[in-house]
Amino acid sequence: MHILVPGPIARLVPLQKNGWFVFSYVKTEDQNKIAGGLSGLVKGIMMFLFSQKGFNLAVGMRLPCGKDQHFFVKFPLLCALQDEKAIKAFNNTKRSAGWKCCHDCKNIMNTKPSKLENDDYLHHYALAVPSQFDRHTTETFYEMVDVLAEVHGKIPTGKFELLEKAYGVSHRPDGILLEKTLRRHYSIIDHTYWDPMHMLLSSGGVAQYEINAFVLAILGVELPGPDGTCVPVTLEALDAFGQQVVFSDKRRLPKTFFSKEDCFNQG
Repeated sequence: MHILVPGPIARLVPLQKNGWFVFSYVKTEDQNKIAGGLSGLVKGIMMFLFSQKGFNLAVGMRLPCGKDQHFFVKFPLLCALQDEKAIKAFNNTKRSAGWKCCHDCKNIMNTKPSKLENDDYLHHYALAVPSQFDRHTTETFYEMVDVLAEVHGKIPTGKFELLEKAYGVSHRPDGILLEKTLRRHYSIIDHTYWDPMHMLLSSGGVAQYEINAFVLAILGVELPGPDGTCVPVTLEALDAFGQQVVFSDKRRLPKTFFSKEDCFNQG
């Protein structure tokens, strides 16, 4: 289930300027039966609701309000609530399958941190800080989409796939990104509203990077040991601590959960 959120819904409900409006509910297994998948499905719905020739929610409409009275209402799209999986399927981004794993930034990379050690512009997704982000605009993001469309079929398949990975975007002719008439109504850069539960707490959420940063900060800090002697915090010590944690289903973290991670070893 995916929900798009338009507003303001002026005078539709007394004193309410914004609200939720569900475009559709579609079973996940049915999305793959539609050309373009989820992206093609939403494109079709939006092309109907934001038609260039007729009915258009962004332009607005007159609705009856009591006897011989009407009011004017608009439904411009303000945001699209999405988790990571929906962002990837809806917008045909590659996410973790691309070298650029974040659609918001031009320079946040998904590769081994060691490959970026001497680069002042490109940064690893687990180590970058906000001041290092070079953010996309709607224009710069769609430049990549249009370049892929332009060179598709004109360069060798292998080079084209590398370009997709470098951009972090997949070329899908039936997807929403190539429908230029909708760009004035929806942009992945301007309208994405990150689903907080998935973005913060799930396996792909940012909480894990907060933990990464905390671990990097405490490595080497000396703390009192069992005998009162101060010893430095090491990845091996964190692994030993992790083995004392038992989840509700009786699982434990892998024995080398901390010491095997490249981002910790790069700290």
